[in-house]
Amino acid sequence: MSRPLILGLILLLFIATGLGLLLGLRVAGLDESAVIERAARAYVAGGGRLEDCVARPGSGPVWIVVTCGRGEGAFVRAFDRRGFVVDTAPVPGI
Repeated sequence: MSRPLILGLILLLFIATGLGLLLGLRVAGLDESAVIERAARAYVAGGGRLEDCVARPGSGPVWIVVTCGRGEGAFVRAFDRRGFVVDTAPVPGI
């Protein structure tokens, strides 16, 4: 192999390692409270009250479900274990 190719592969390896460490540390430091607080802050920013928010465990790919408010206009967000919002809308035909 040529020297530029080897150096390129080494650079790619360092970038992949750095990205893996960054994402791993983000997930390792993530707890339920941080996810719930982030969702509640989004609801409060829209004019709601913090006291209107509750959280419950999810199932399958959903880790936590945060619900703020009641009825049809409730603010509902589902999160996976990485802290990303999960779309829980039913898929037609399944």
